[in-house]
Amino acid sequence: MQTLLKLIGKESRDLPYRVTRTIPLDDPAQVWTVHDAVSTRDENAPPVTLFRFERRRHHGSRADVCEHLARAGVQRLRTVRHPDILRFVDSSELSAGAAQSESLQLVTEAVVPLQFVLRSDPISLTAETIVWGLFCIARALHFIHTEMKSVHGRLSPATVFVTAGGDWKLGGLEVLTESAQWQRLSEARHFQFANYWPPELHTPVPPATAIPTHALDAWAFGCLMYELFSGGQYQTVDDLRRIQVIPEKLRSVYSLFLAADSAKRAALQSFLTQEHILQMPFVRLNLALDRLQLSEHWEKRSTMESLLESLDKLPPSFCVYKAAPLLQQAIDLGVADPAAIRVVLRIHRRFENRQGPETRAFMEAVARWLRASPIDVRNEVAQALDWLVERADTSQLNEILFPAMVANLPRQITIQTGTASTTSQSTSDPRAGSPSAMEQVVPLALRDMVLKTIARIAPRLSERNRNHVLMNHFAKLQLDPEPAIRTNTTICLGKIATLLSATTQKKVLVAAFTRAMRDSFPPARAAGIAALEATADLYARDDMVSRILPALCQGLGDKVADVREQAFRVTDAYLRRLRTMHEQEKEREDRERVAEIQPGTSTASALGARAAASKSDRAGSWHFASLAASLVDVFDATKQEHAAGTSLNRASQANHAEADRRSAVAGAALKPSALNAEDNALLSITRETQASSATPMSARDRGTRPEAPPNAARLSAEQFAAPIASPSADTHRPAALSSTAVHASMSSLSRSTRAPSASLWEAALAEECMRTAEAARCRDAPAAMRTRSNAGAPAAAAAAGGAAVQQPQGPATEPLASVPDANDWALVLNSADARRRRAVKLGAMRRSTS
Repeated sequence: MQTLLKLIGKESRDLPYRVTRTIPLDDPAQVWTVHDAVSTRDENAPPVTLFRFERRRHHGSRADVCEHLARAGVQRLRTVRHPDILRFVDSSELSAGAAQSESLQLVTEAVVPLQFVLRSDPISLTAETIVWGLFCIARALHFIHTEMKSVHGRLSPATVFVTAGGDWKLGGLEVLTESAQWQRLSEARHFQFANYWPPELHTPVPPATAIPTHALDAWAFGCLMYELFSGGQYQTVDDLRRIQVIPEKLRSVYSLFLAADSAKRAALQSFLTQEHILQMPFVRLNLALDRLQLSEHWEKRSTMESLLESLDKLPPSFCVYKAAPLLQQAIDLGVADPAAIRVVLRIHRRFENRQGPETRAFMEAVARWLRASPIDVRNEVAQALDWLVERADTSQLNEILFPAMVANLPRQITIQTGTASTTSQSTSDPRAGSPSAMEQVVPLALRDMVLKTIARIAPRLSERNRNHVLMNHFAKLQLDPEPAIRTNTTICLGKIATLLSATTQKKVLVAAFTRAMRDSFPPARAAGIAALEATADLYARDDMVSRILPALCQGLGDKVADVREQAFRVTDAYLRRLRTMHEQEKEREDRERVAEIQPGTSTASALGARAAASKSDRAGSWHFASLAASLVDVFDATKQEHAAGTSLNRASQANHAEADRRSAVAGAALKPSALNAEDNALLSITRETQASSATPMSARDRGTRPEAPPNAARLSAEQFAAPIASPSADTHRPAALSSTAVHASMSSLSRSTRAPSASLWEAALAEECMRTAEAARCRDAPAAMRTRSNAGAPAAAAAAGGAAVQQPQGPATEPLASVPDANDWALVLNSADARRRRAVKLGAMRRSTS
């Protein structure tokens, strides 16, 4: 049933449109209500105008008459097709019964009634726009009169509609009648304004004689001219005599349309052939655009120049909604001049500043031009890419523009030529000529512009486009025959490197930049080095050492000085980065090792505690056992490592230098010198030494402390008790200084081992130095006392006899064996005996702690 109703024009269904605005219309017929509507199926579809007839708005027999007129209007619009007649889109009928319709809907292109424009926005109706609109209506009426042999019968501002581009469309075909039956219009004159009735219809019974087909509509056309040029002030027929409101060049033809005798009225063709009308710039421009696809090349270029010159003076609606779509259609068909691209882009850039369906349609057209148009058209589009990508939203950029842009990156492209369309709107007519493929080389400037634009839009690209599609194109471009393209590809990749995913960065960057460094083109090599410098934060240490630095080292011997200099600078930067990473990791590892030795203790406090514990004099104390176990672990694991932390290393080195200086002073002071004559001071030093050596020691202390020499153990009590002659003051001063220096050296060594910043191993070495110096002092002090006692015996005997005995001067004593100086400490500590003692001591400590 639905199929049958559709065939006879009575399909019952709901149209997929939503009303957005109701437009007031003052029509004597009162058949339709006019609404603006949009599609509910496709949000990108253009808006439409919905004419709706509802039976409930009428009563009695008038409802049947209006329904009949509505059906006739729909049927005529469905069958009559002309550029200046309202274009039919769709229709629907909701039936209330077998012979009646509840409602009827008619969908046409988006228009507004001229009556509405005349009342709401009369300023937009300039003289040139009115003349062009009348020209459009005259063409439509001329078509009805000559081709259809019919009479319109309802011409008025209520049946003329204006498009967004400024074209006027003829509607109201409800009473369209064949010219032979024009008398029937007298019955339908109530559906027309009374001031638009021709003289033939003012009589109750129209004459039976035939009249010209155009006569009725020509009179209404003259009335329409007067109402438009008078600004809507037409009330009665007498107003038509005020001819001064009509432009001077149109008064002659105006008078011909309003002739009282129908036979003398001018046909609409006379308006279309007026020379001064055809020479109007706006009319001439519209006519050139209408036949643009059939124009010669020089005509197209002239039209484009006229558009560019008068673009600022033209109505914005005309530029956006008529000129631009017609030019886009010509470009799609491949019949437009490349200058048309500049006109279209300038129109959209000047007048259209909003997002909407028009924007998406325009972006789709731009994408088609970038993909399938000739090279000169692509160049024109590429020059405006900066503005295009800023105007497009994210979805339009990723789905429409970006695929079309990267299609121009290859060096050669295939362009479809022939009579078939090269766009996605290609014809399916089998009679159309089959297209042929033609290879063309993409200009270097075009590819370069696309690369630069990609670098700017990279943050707005989707993950797939950025990490997969773009990288595939870049991999091919790095092998391009054009050196400039290879160089710019490397630069572009370096700029967008931070935007890539971690996987893509690891997979692509190093390989791409090192490949560029092997390029035969010097700027390409320099670009690779610069890219490595700019992206240094993105690489791991392994990549720096194994891949980047070897490539940079090859650049150090480049033939071009600028490349070498850049390679040196970047190599130094990577070495500094690696050294910084090394120091940071070393500091972290040292902190972890110290934390393992004594958990819960900071680095400085742990080192200080262990150094202090190493000087403990308590035999068998837990401090010393813990220190010994820790020393064994550190000695086995970190023989060659320094103290933890850079700051601790510097502090330790300062302490070591101070200890070495003091040891050197002590060693120099203990060298052979004149003997001290002050026996009491030397005796006190000797007794302190014997007292310290006589202190009970544990077995562990005795195993680690060096033995005193045998001659020191054989010293007799008589030698210490014998009186000693006091030499002069000049002879005992060096000995006193030597004793003080020994204590100062030992004290400084003890302090250095207790410093918090000293390492544990250095603390052990300092302890060994101290004990070695102490053993040397214990060995040499008794021998010095014995030598001095032998030298003082004659002096004592002479004093007893009361006579002074002159003693000969000379080397009466043996020189003292000095403590090893600073240069000999290494020999002393590294001797076989010292190493053996340390090994025994540390082994015993380990066993005791385990």
